[in-house]
Amino acid sequence: MAVGFQFILDTLYYGKPTLTAFNFLQTNMSSVSLFYGANPWHYYLTQAIPILLSTALPFVLHGFWTTLKSKSARNNTPLRTMLATIVWSTTVYSLGGHKEWRFLHPILSLMHVFAAKSLVDLSSRAPERQKTGPSQKPVLRNTGGNKKTDRQVFLDRLGLPDIPASYLGVLLLTLPVSLYIILFYCDAPISVLSYIRAIPPNEMGDSTVAFLMPCHSTPGFAYLHREKLAYGGSWALGCEPPLE
Repeated sequence: MAVGFQFILDTLYYGKPTLTAFNFLQTNMSSVSLFYGANPWHYYLTQAIPILLSTALPFVLHGFWTTLKSKSARNNTPLRTMLATIVWSTTVYSLGGHKEWRFLHPILSLMHVFAAKSLVDLSSRAPERQKTGPSQKPVLRNTGGNKKTDRQVFLDRLGLPDIPASYLGVLLLTLPVSLYIILFYCDAPISVLSYIRAIPPNEMGDSTVAFLMPCHSTPGFAYLHREKLAYGGSWALGCEPPLE
């Protein structure tokens, strides 16, 4: 129904049978996308997914494996559906010549679900809920046979599994690097635009601002919000694809 409604709107707008989603797919799967660079077919498997997941990759792969290995259809159907979505999306994107790891951002959250499943499965003492009666609230019981520590009691109250600290440490290894990249390494485009935006109008006068950088290197007008720069006061190198 959604595709049919879109087809009707596109046809009314362009005056001829048109489906913009199909045109978008057809254009991006053609050689036009190679204008922005070409990548091997295995780019997403060998580069993009490892970059996006970093230290969570082993847990995601383990979550994939346990999902495929599990025989419980009732609890496994949603996970299998998400796994099929991840495989399908990665396969379709791999068919194109031009690839970017940011194209996989929509399915990144699904991969994190499998990482979370892996951590729970690998936890040394996952809390088990046991009902004491038909109308009573479920209570948590310790299956390890040992006396609970303060940490385990706290996790039980929150309903969380007892994930080993070593696993959590592996996940947090990238935190210092991520903070450095976000706060220092990649702050130059924002810093430059903040400087330009802070220039008093009387000091800028009739000057123009030129960005001699690859396209989309800065947030541009989405960050500047200056009328003079929006109407001829700034320009940048274009990167429009050769559609004609």
